[in-house]
Amino acid sequence: MPQKQLQSTSNTDLSKWCFFLCGFLAWTADAFDFHALSIQTTKLAKYYNTNNTNISTAITLTLLLRSVGAAGFGLAGDRFGRKWPMVLNMVVLGLLQIATIYSSTFQQFLAVRSLFGLFMGGVYGNAIAMALEHCPVDARGLMSGILQQGYSFGYVLAACANLGVGGSVESWKVNYFTQL
Repeated sequence: MPQKQLQSTSNTDLSKWCFFLCGFLAWTADAFDFHALSIQTTKLAKYYNTNNTNISTAITLTLLLRSVGAAGFGLAGDRFGRKWPMVLNMVVLGLLQIATIYSSTFQQFLAVRSLFGLFMGGVYGNAIAMALEHCPVDARGLMSGILQQGYSFGYVLAACANLGVGGSVESWKVNYFTQL
């Protein structure tokens, strides 16, 4: 009997770490996509035959709509549990990454990045809440600090990917393929 309790506790501890890892990786992936765009502003401007200011508009729309997505997916997470809104969120973000690559006009690009902002907003709240709900109460402060670093880690990955893709105008698309 005690052996079954130890095994059950071990599985429970493993699942808690899986929730934490999922939260960290979701936040990292979100940051990678966002920063991969902002790092490549000049390449995107050349690709869409526009200026850096217009590309920055896409970044601004992404950030503005992030608040709307955070509220909507936060309410969904509270009502239906964190798991399924998070799964939906990550699937749609993956599809929006693909749509970003295949946006052939600046207007399409702007629309896709606006939608991305809605779903980007839904990641942090549910990912972090889900991860921290499964952490020991006395470690939540430390673990929330570590989770927050997922965003910085995503930026570092995006910067490294940018260094590896070269300088051609269409090389920005490679950053999105590296994450898929």
